[in-house]
Amino acid sequence: MSSIFMFSIFASLLISDNDPKEIHRIEEILKENKIPYRVQTDDGRGRFGRMRENQTYMSVNMPAYSNAFESRKSYLIYVWKKDFDRASSLI
Repeated sequence: MSSIFMFSIFASLLISDNDPKEIHRIEEILKENKIPYRVQTDDGRGRFGRMRENQTYMSVNMPAYSNAFESRKSYLIYVWKKDFDRASSLI
């Protein structure tokens, strides 16, 4: 169900989180209750920003910044507006 296409005017943001385990838990709830959803991944810096940041940390002092390669992705789950109240009550 997560592969459905949703126009943003018909979809509502259910949750935004950076914990993949929490997103997976919510996906399972939505699947069990047959609520269509879409997951969007957002990384604010983009591909070139991440690459430049990692190169900088490696050239300066890697031990000083041990989590340079830590993921900073945000996961956004969208549901149809008509399903929003039901989905939010389930999570």
